[in-house]
Amino acid sequence: MTRKNTIPPILPATFEAIVEPWLRGIVHKDIVAIMSYPASDRQRRMLELLEDKTLQRKFIGNPDRYLWVAVDFRVDPIDDVFDLEQHVQKAARGKIKKNQKIILMCMGCEKLLQRQYVPLLIWFTVQCRVDRLRMLLFFEANLFAPSTLELFGSVPAFQPRITYLPLYEEADTRQFIRHMTLSKWCFGITSGMADRIISECGGVFLLVKEALWYLRDHPKVTTDAVFSHTEMQFNLASLWHGFAKEEQDVLERIVRRETLESDQYEANLLYLEEMKFITRSRAGWRPTVPLFARYLRDRLTHAKQLTLTDQKEILLDGVPVSGQFSRAQRRTLVYLLSHRGEIVPREAIAQFLWPHDTQSRYSDWAIDSAISRLRLRLIQLSLGAAILVTKKGKGFMFQKAL
Repeated sequence: MTRKNTIPPILPATFEAIVEPWLRGIVHKDIVAIMSYPASDRQRRMLELLEDKTLQRKFIGNPDRYLWVAVDFRVDPIDDVFDLEQHVQKAARGKIKKNQKIILMCMGCEKLLQRQYVPLLIWFTVQCRVDRLRMLLFFEANLFAPSTLELFGSVPAFQPRITYLPLYEEADTRQFIRHMTLSKWCFGITSGMADRIISECGGVFLLVKEALWYLRDHPKVTTDAVFSHTEMQFNLASLWHGFAKEEQDVLERIVRRETLESDQYEANLLYLEEMKFITRSRAGWRPTVPLFARYLRDRLTHAKQLTLTDQKEILLDGVPVSGQFSRAQRRTLVYLLSHRGEIVPREAIAQFLWPHDTQSRYSDWAIDSAISRLRLRLIQLSLGAAILVTKKGKGFMFQKAL
């Protein structure tokens, strides 16, 4: 039976160049740390590697010698060494064979760059030395940032082999477009549209996929709408808020064409350049993704406004965004917007979150968690955390001015 996806997502040579240092690190018993952004691309590459037995055999020998186990610190309930050991044991139970080694694929490792997780970094080092595990640690963070280097300095034995997974070159972006349109979704676009997507989105597959998705579902859409619709703006906002505050500062300074000669920017400039979000020319630094650059310029020149229509439709700068929120979030946000500038009691928030089961589900922790998720969604829409204020002991207030 012929496989549906006959066109690989990226060029085979590029894929091999990406995963070769990962696999060589496994053979050498290294802790391999991979810096990548955004997260979706590293997960795709990891899934491809798990399926590619030929490439595994080329670099690590017989694939049956290893059992691959996945961990995601963003979603798995792992806060200490005991939790992690229990997770690994549960994942390997009934699967591990005699003399097999476990390759631990850890996503969301940026969570570990906090003091309370130092014991986990020590655990990785110990397990690697006693030859029990191999580790691939994926970070959506700059491991050369001063604060991170200081943290690693407190764990001298933790010495990972660091590699980059940067944005893709034009040839791979073109390959990805062919993969999505011809193999996965089976629809066609003109060569001119493919060129425009590559020009606007660069090597950010998150944006490329959104543009193709919109074209697939709206075949008669205008070209400009492909890059300006609500979901694209949401993805651009998510991309922006995935950067650390220091990286955001550097990107904004580049867009404003300010000088960046101070040593305080060196680590972030190096990271953004290695990840191929910026490049340097005679005129200075510039962003490599035009669509993202325009988004940043828009952020710097226009204040985002969230409004409510008479029909209770939520608009962001006039664009409907109600669909970006869950049903409970939407009800709560409509109420907060209707009482903008007023303190809304916690009990009122509970009524909107759980209208049919308020008493049994209400708790301070549940309320705070729900508001935290709503605030995160507002941040992803480029509104900032300060727009929704917590009034300690009283409730919550949606600010009148952004």
